Amino acid sequence: MKKLIAATLMAASTLACATQERPPQPKDEWNGNDKAMHFGVSFVIGYATANQWPKEPLKAWAVALIPGVLKEATDQKASGKDMAANILWVVQGLSLIH
Repeated sequence: MKKLIAATLMAASTLACATQERPPQPKDEWNGNDKAMHFGVSFVIGYATANQWPKEPLKAWAVALIPGVLKEATDQKASGKDMAANILWVVQGLSLIH
């Protein structure tokens, strides 16, 4: 439970950062700087939800994607590449347990 709370707090801080005004971003590249943030947050959340629901991988996967979906929904310029990065790294985090 502590891991899930930590992951939730990390996701909330990411959402808080996402809602702040930022200067216009250059083209969204697959290897852009923001993908490292997507990696870190999504991987940790995936790992935490897999620990929380070790016998329910589909539930863990669905819960782990919520912060990424919310972040992209609140972005001024939502990115399919960012969401793909979220999915990829959530799966990697889950795979450590499942």
